Amino acid sequence: MAGNIDIPTLSLGLKIDADSWTWGFDATVPAEALGDLEPDASGNPVELEATINGTAYRVLAERLSRERAFGESSVKVSGRGKGAVLDAPYAPTKNFANTANSTAQQLMADALLVNGVPIGWSVDWGITDWLVPAGVWSHQGTYISALNTIAEAAGAYLQPHRTAQTIRVLPRYPVPPWEWGSVVPGFVLPSAATARESLEWKDAARYNGVYVSGVSAGVIGWVKRTGTAGDELAPMVVDPLITEAVAARQRGSLSSPIQDGRSK
Repeated sequence: MAGNIDIPTLSLGLKIDADSWTWGFDATVPAEALGDLEPDASGNPVELEATINGTAYRVLAERLSRERAFGESSVKVSGRGKGAVLDAPYAPTKNFANTANSTAQQLMADALLVNGVPIGWSVDWGITDWLVPAGVWSHQGTYISALNTIAEAAGAYLQPHRTAQTIRVLPRYPVPPWEWGSVVPGFVLPSAATARESLEWKDAARYNGVYVSGVSAGVIGWVKRTGTAGDELAPMVVDPLITEAVAARQRGSLSSPIQDGRSK
């Protein structure tokens, strides 16, 4: 990004999944680009903007390696999305705690402050919020690990924006898995456009209910699959941030192993 230098790529790949809070990327570029990709004097990685089919992604060049063979030379560069600055080795290890009553969304916003001053990142909250009494939550780690513990309490996950300094908080499943058959998909991928497809069926436990519990100031929720007795219980889930029924419901129905007994 600095200097707006155009770096041609010989190959480029990006990847992300629901368990990754930022992008992973790797690219191969001409060897002459090495000087433009090296960290600055303070050791900070170069921020790059990768464009694929007109869509931009901001990433950090964290690892570099040069390959040389007869008649050709190239540089391999890889790293993570710009959200990596919220994690080690760029972010410090801190102690987080809520000294006053807060909502879970407020806890995330507060985790992105230093002495009350925003660090330049924001949260796009996409799940149902709930109240967390004072003194319930404490965490030691980086900014992103703090955000992860809050999201995971309600069965949510973190998703980075492609270019902005924004972290989205999203439910792992917008609707419970057992209701997927009646849901209209947001996108349909034509089979003719699929280069490769694989399908695997495997047996899984036939759970239809789970107990979700807080700790010192929490609640205990019995979450069951609609239309069942909820008597085939998954292992109990315990999290200090389960302080209201809405948190227990989200954690139990949208992230617990309540399922049909088969997965694919």
